[in-house]
Amino acid sequence: MEYLAFTDESSVTEGRFRSLSTFTFPFKYYTEISNAIFDIIQGLGIKEFKWNKLKNGRYYNCAKELLNFLFANIYRYDIRMDIMIWDIYDTRHNIMGRDDLRNYERMFFHLLKYSIEQRPKHSIWHIRPDVMGGIDWDTLHDYLSNIGGKYVYQMDMFIKSLRDSNHTVKSLDPSKSHEELPIQIADFFSGLSIFSREHYSKYLIWQERSAQMEQMTILEFKGQTNIDKPLSNSERYRSK
Repeated sequence: MEYLAFTDESSVTEGRFRSLSTFTFPFKYYTEISNAIFDIIQGLGIKEFKWNKLKNGRYYNCAKELLNFLFANIYRYDIRMDIMIWDIYDTRHNIMGRDDLRNYERMFFHLLKYSIEQRPKHSIWHIRPDVMGGIDWDTLHDYLSNIGGKYVYQMDMFIKSLRDSNHTVKSLDPSKSHEELPIQIADFFSGLSIFSREHYSKYLIWQERSAQMEQMTILEFKGQTNIDKPLSNSERYRSK
């Protein structure tokens, strides 16, 4: 079985929390899934869905339709979303002279390794990360190709035999998200994971305010001019 993995990150070089997501599914569903994503975003007059643009009703509706599509077709298209989020204040990351790009490479390897291992053995993989400068993609390709190989005893030493590898990474090609539309799904979930971690208190405010508005009469609602004061437009739409 051949699989595709699309990845994108959020806040890799700034902020306390960093995230990376992989969107995977069998290769045979690529055209159907890409076309469905295209129809959703183009149908709402959006050229490219980006989490950082989710600040108004149009992008909210797009996000909602994308989620509806994904959840309605999880089993039909054998979809997986795997998300990693890390805290640079954690002692494993909060080190002097930390190189954020090299740290990202390690996180990329660990997440892709996990995603690949959730699929059947002897699968063939095509990985499409969002374009990002400063990353040693060739070395990552080599490391990922070694996952699952066995050590065999030869000539008085242990040598890793790639012939026994549990899978094959046929390609790892950084791509632009407006050309490979499934990358936009990975971007969506990476941004959502950071927002959920950093702004959970904002979500609770939105939830309480929404419950209050449902119980108000029209006249009471019109009188509450400051009901959304604690939240910005982006925070309100992202909390929905």
